Amino acid sequence: MGTRKQLRQAFTVKGYCRARGGMRASVILSDLGEAGCRIAGINFRLARGEGVELYFAETGPHSAQVRWQRNGETGVSFVQSLP
Repeated sequence: MGTRKQLRQAFTVKGYCRARGGMRASVILSDLGEAGCRIAGINFRLARGEGVELYFAETGPHSAQVRWQRNGETGVSFVQSLP
C-alpha cells in the first residue's frame, strides 16, 4: 500500500456495496476520506481496478475502484472525490 494523499476520518458507517452482475453485500465503511475508504463485509472476490458502487449515510451511488482486498477487508478509491 502506498501513502495516502488525503486525511481519513476514523469512524464507521453502515452501507452496502454493489458489484458486477448485481452482486450486493451489506458492509461497514471505515477510514472514510474524500478520496476513498476501507470496507468490511464483502464476501466475494473483487479484482484490483474493478468498479463498485457504494451507498451509505442515505447517499449514493458513489462509484469507486478496488485498490486491494485481503483479510476480509477491501480498500477502494472514489472515482469522484466526496465533498
